[in-house]
Amino acid sequence: NFTAAAASQSPKYVTGGGPGMCVVYADGVLRCGLPPTLGAANPAWAAVGGTMRFNEVVLVDDTAIGMKGCAIAESGRIWCFTLGVDGTVTGLAELAGSYPMLHGMSGSGVATHVPAYCALSAVGEAMCWGRNDKFQFGFIPSDGVVVPSPTPINTTERFTMIEIGWEGGCALTAVGEVWCWGRNRQGQTGQLPPTTTTIPARVSTPTRFSRIAMGDWDDTACGVAITGGLWCWGLGTGMRGTDVTTPIGRVPVAIPGRENATDLTQIAYALVTLNGNRTGSAWGAFPFVDGAAVSNDFVTYTAVPISDFTNRTGRDVTCGAAAGASGTLCVSARNLVVSRYPGTGPLPPVFGIPPQ
Repeated sequence: NFTAAAASQSPKYVTGGGPGMCVVYADGVLRCGLPPTLGAANPAWAAVGGTMRFNEVVLVDDTAIGMKGCAIAESGRIWCFTLGVDGTVTGLAELAGSYPMLHGMSGSGVATHVPAYCALSAVGEAMCWGRNDKFQFGFIPSDGVVVPSPTPINTTERFTMIEIGWEGGCALTAVGEVWCWGRNRQGQTGQLPPTTTTIPARVSTPTRFSRIAMGDWDDTACGVAITGGLWCWGLGTGMRGTDVTTPIGRVPVAIPGRENATDLTQIAYALVTLNGNRTGSAWGAFPFVDGAAVSNDFVTYTAVPISDFTNRTGRDVTCGAAAGASGTLCVSARNLVVSRYPGTGPLPPVFGIPPQ
């Protein structure tokens, strides 16, 4: 007789949430499928790309046909695909052109046509591809233009993190400065509105940040300060539950009651914070909660078993490193906001990433 024990490999990159998810595991295998909240209790996710191995993957919620995704292979090449509402991957194709090895990939949270993606080179050069009709990439577009392969944005600055949103982007330097570009109706690029910021410009603030995120519902950008706490600029939709006046404008403002924020991520049209005690807040739009199109204030949720976020864009699921243990856990955003909107059904459970 003998006893055997097995555990799933730790994911190194998680993306999506609804209608599907993709995960790059520790051995580089990319798998995609439906999360337990939408599919079987223990779904069998299909491997993508045959023998290819990957470093990162990002999904963008397509409001019409599922999700659009791109993945960075270990070879340095970028492969993009469609993830259907049934969890099946189709149209996997390599992006043509010459571009360096990239990392830190970000995708626009929601797309109705062609998504936008950005990533960083080894030296921190920002490169983007996809939809560029609203200065998403920091250079002059023409309506309908799609950038077919990673192209440098118009700046000599070098970055450690980049986030691309609906019609603009922001990036973070090694010293915590934020540079933004694109649509600027409410000062979300840190510049005087209402003109578009055609090339990256520094957000004027002495505060230095460790995380940034873009809100796709309205013209809002936010960051978590290196010393902790949530700061936002632009419109600030969903912050009417605080004493912050909206629109906030181009100068970042510390958000009262969120001084302990340690992490920040985007879920479709909404933003979600995580505090040191694993409580947090969600705000913005929650189209996945019936009758809750827009939150007019912060929705505070109780502690979740997640120590920090690991997913990069999604819809109604957020994932993170399991607090106090190895592995990755996910929780439905409905879990975080349903108490604010009663009558929307039972709470889905926290679930782990399926093993290979």
